[in-house]
Amino acid sequence: MPPPLKDMLPPAAAATECRLTGLGTIKRRTNQSKRHPCTVRVHGHLTVVYGLLELGGSRTSRPLHHLQVQYDEDAPRSFDRTFLLNDPRTFFRSRSACRDGINQMLTRTPALRDFDLAAANWDGGFLPDDLAGTITGRARLDEEGHHGGNAPRFSLDLSLTVFVRAVCSEAKLLALACREATAQCGLSVADRCCCCICQDQDIAAAEGGGDDEGTVRLPCSHTFHVRWLARWFEAVTTCPLCRRDMVVHLEAVYTHDREQGRNRETKGPIQV
Repeated sequence: MPPPLKDMLPPAAAATECRLTGLGTIKRRTNQSKRHPCTVRVHGHLTVVYGLLELGGSRTSRPLHHLQVQYDEDAPRSFDRTFLLNDPRTFFRSRSACRDGINQMLTRTPALRDFDLAAANWDGGFLPDDLAGTITGRARLDEEGHHGGNAPRFSLDLSLTVFVRAVCSEAKLLALACREATAQCGLSVADRCCCCICQDQDIAAAEGGGDDEGTVRLPCSHTFHVRWLARWFEAVTTCPLCRRDMVVHLEAVYTHDREQGRNRETKGPIQV
């Protein structure tokens, strides 16, 4: 199964898509004195489920697989960190400022910062925005009804449950591994070339350069868009044009990953 993202080789991390869901409860305490700092405590549990979307098959000795997702669930990890609000007036009055502030807090929390917490990666609602809506809505009601127009000052306790589903696509991993193998041979995508699948006549220019994430030149010298090549590799691991099998480059990634794991095991306990 894929290791934690921070331990993955760069191609494996790039081939992994993370989807997040989360729930939260909010407790607040009114600060009676302006000299008392406003703080936000962020704590809770994170559960990560790692999946592997397997290749469709190979002509080599590698076993054939149907596309499937296998899961390996980590034990829930706890997190607990307290942040000081430098501008509580804006934080409690502006939903966007509150949302951005909470998201920044999550990205600075050790258990969560390994993941891309952008709004597009959350299913069922963007958790920081959901929390911000509740926080600023309640603060606005209190300000209008009980605080005489003065911005309320609170310290918050956010209790969160975050679930991450991280799925590594072997097909995309193979495409990226092939690109690295080609680069090690001193080859690169030509300034002007044609994708052998979609027949785009200028893929290097279209993707902003031959070395970006969008294109890959296989060791057999045929060039493709990563997105089309990954779809092809979901069924077979051969070059779409010359039918040369590329699975050996995926096996090289796994071999390197196992060696890295053994090296970590022989270094002894980590001092914290």
